[in-house]
Amino acid sequence: MKKKLLKSAFALLIFAGLSTQLNAQSYTFDSGLDGFVAFSSNTVAATTESGRSVMEFVPLSGNFPRIDQTGDIDAGTNVYMKIVMKNTSNATSLRLRARDSGNFWLLMEPDFTAGDTDYKTYNFLITDAADNSPDWTGTVTGLDFQFRDVTTGSAVAITGSIFIDEISFTPTLSSSDITKDDASLKLFPSPANDVLNVNTPKVIEKIEIYNLLGQNILSVKNASSITVGSLVKGIYVAKVFQEGNIVSTKRFFKL
Repeated sequence: MKKKLLKSAFALLIFAGLSTQLNAQSYTFDSGLDGFVAFSSNTVAATTESGRSVMEFVPLSGNFPRIDQTGDIDAGTNVYMKIVMKNTSNATSLRLRARDSGNFWLLMEPDFTAGDTDYKTYNFLITDAADNSPDWTGTVTGLDFQFRDVTTGSAVAITGSIFIDEISFTPTLSSSDITKDDASLKLFPSPANDVLNVNTPKVIEKIEIYNLLGQNILSVKNASSITVGSLVKGIYVAKVFQEGNIVSTKRFFKL
């Protein structure tokens, strides 16, 4: 019976993911820069790298290099941002700014790795960003992406290229982002009633709980457990962020 429930949940999750992605806005750089431009003395170019059509961003403007998207983003619908990139620079964090909202920056979490030799995928819940404001609503006209290195406590000059394969804005996480069960991730008790405990190989930075529509419904930072007593009975997905930019997911049943 439990296996049948899990299979049904998996099918529903895929269907929901496909349905919600119809509202997504994606930039894949297959035919150019897709409306992205370099700010100040930085440069961007559509190129091919490791067999991928990508945007190469070369930071040349010091501590706060930036690229800008000139089009509109449906911020009222699309609250998730996915970036697939190979970051060969020393940048470790990203800030977003809706240009028509003034000078208010949103700090994306988690940070990402520097000096990469391969492409990595990062998922950000924009409405959960540090220093969040009501700016991410309605239609955003123009969006600024600022890459920084703040590992020493203050911003330093960014050097090296950032190869971006995809930037997508979606209403929910895609099914491929939330259905991969990680064997190293332990959830207990299972089924859970009031509290779900999480055991991982590394330090936990954040735990997020998603329903079968891919919607983020619970979140806690710097903890190894999360209270799930308010959830109705059913199957959910725990997404766990660990130090070292490791993100794992696993399904669990709520009594």
